[in-house]
Amino acid sequence: MQYKFTLPLCPSVNQLYGGGSAQKRFPSKKYKEWLLTCPKLPPLNLQKVRLEYTFYFPTKRAADLANREKATTDYLVKQNVIVDDNFEVVPEMLLKFGGIKKNNGYVDIFILTLPK
Repeated sequence: MQYKFTLPLCPSVNQLYGGGSAQKRFPSKKYKEWLLTCPKLPPLNLQKVRLEYTFYFPTKRAADLANREKATTDYLVKQNVIVDDNFEVVPEMLLKFGGIKKNNGYVDIFILTLPK
């Protein structure tokens, strides 16, 4: 079975939390604002999947794809689309750059269920 979702482009992993190493970490304002823009996703509770992310950025500024994966995958877990993000549930993941979408960054998510 295959599923497709689209989410707004999340903040970089470097912008997800506040607080330093000696402080308690907390979700940043940018992270909270991003979560509010995300649509509700159906609780599929998928147990073994291949994730494919195609990231579209709002500017030509160089960006690290891996820094955008964390919040996106965590959101899939929070919405119960996948049961967890460990290697037993997500043994395969592909990150791709899709291009520039001026002032409208987003990520297309393709999920393919795998045999258990």
